[in-house]
Amino acid sequence: MQQDTLYQEEANKLIGETLKTMRRRSGITQKELAHRLHTTQSFISAIEQGKRAIRLTETILYSSGLDMPSQELYEELKSTLDEHNLL
Repeated sequence: MQQDTLYQEEANKLIGETLKTMRRRSGITQKELAHRLHTTQSFISAIEQGKRAIRLTETILYSSGLDMPSQELYEELKSTLDEHNLL
């Protein structure tokens, strides 16, 4: 059980860092992304810091907020997790 929790925490952190990098690469602030997604800046911050797991539906919305195909976001996240042997 403890190993599963550590795995999930590490995965959340890496996913958050990747989403943050992609958002910055798109030139969008957390506040602007939150506005696009009809949510709060603190919600975006929690995801990017790995403090909150992101659901599949939220990932799809996130990609829409970044004006990128969801497949591109998925591939980037998958690659990150693969590189850290978390898949």
